[in-house]
Formats: sequence, C-alpha cells, structure tokens
Amino acid sequence: MAAEKRDLATNYVEGITSGPNPGMEDYNAFNVAMRIFGDRHFLYIRTKNGLSYAPQSWFSSGSTSVAKFSVSTTQPDKYIDVFSKLVDTIKQTGFTKEEVENMKVTYLTGFYYRQETNNAQAASLVANEVLFNNWHRAMTLVSDVKKLSVTEVNNAFNKYIGNIVWVYQGDPAKVTAQNYINGLNRGDGGAGQ
Repeated sequence: MAAEKRDLATNYVEGITSGPNPGMEDYNAFNVAMRIFGDRHFLYIRTKNGLSYAPQSWFSSGSTSVAKFSVSTTQPDKYIDVFSKLVDTIKQTGFTKEEVENMKVTYLTGFYYRQETNNAQAASLVANEVLFNNWHRAMTLVSDVKKLSVTEVNNAFNKYIGNIVWVYQGDPAKVTAQNYINGLNRGDGGAGQ
C-alpha cells in the first residue's frame, strides 16, 4: 500500500489489479464477473455498511486491462475489512446462477442499446479490430456472452482478483497497513459484518 498524508475531511482508497487482456479466453467471463462484483460492492459498502456515498468497482478494458476499486470514506480500515470479506466470500462460494444469467442479460441489453446507429455499429467493428484483432467479435459477442457458464465467470473472478495494489490518500493514522494485503481467511468469514 502507498499512502499519502492529506488533511482531508474524508479518505480516498483505490485498488488496482490485473485483468484479462483483449482476446484472452476469459475476457468476457471476467467482464460479467466484474459487473456482478460492482453490484455487490455497492450493496455491501454503501447500502449495508454506510461506508461511502459512491463506492465504485469496474473492469477497465483496453490494450492493458485492469480491475479497479475506489471509495471515499471516513472509515478506511472498515472499508478494506468489508471489501476483503466480500472478495473472500465470493471466492469461496462463487456467484449464483441467477446473478450470472441476470448480468448477461443486463450486459447484452447495454450492448444492443449502444448499437442503435450505423455509426455506433461501425465504431464497434473498428474497436474490436483494434483491441482484439478480430472485427468479427462485434458480430459474435452476443452469442459468446450467452454461452458463458457460471463456472467460467467464477473461475475468471478467482483468477484475476488478487494481488491488489492499494493507494490511500488521507490520514495515515486511520489505516492499518497490514489490512491492505489481500488474502483469504482474514477474520470471521462472511461479508459485510
């Protein structure tokens, strides 16, 4: 963890870890996994624990793909504890079939929505050629995502979510550096205590 002392009313925590690069077999599965995780992250950080107004979690895809997690909070140690328990729980029990099926529909609805104009469709062909070296992917994405299994989505999450590098800006006295090392079995189990 890198920390920078700032006299701020709140504290800022951001984490980053690797993701599959375009063209890798588990790219679509990880994309779906991070969308589900983003929903759970928001639920556990904001709704269940009130730790942040706008926690964020997303898959930043491009020529170098990464997963990112971001929060502003007055309780950084509690945030990292809830975050770690959430990740540990997902790695142990996985996403449910219902979550995966619902997110595939949500993802594809967004894909269709973004393809409403000829310009958008042409841009999709170009983007897939540039990023994936495969313009055909723009035409097969729907069937590829529909075929994803729960196991593939869970395996992709487990493979890439780990070794997170954390950056903290705020009062260093409010954080325990050891808490910002990812790993399983850190505490009493279930997420969102």
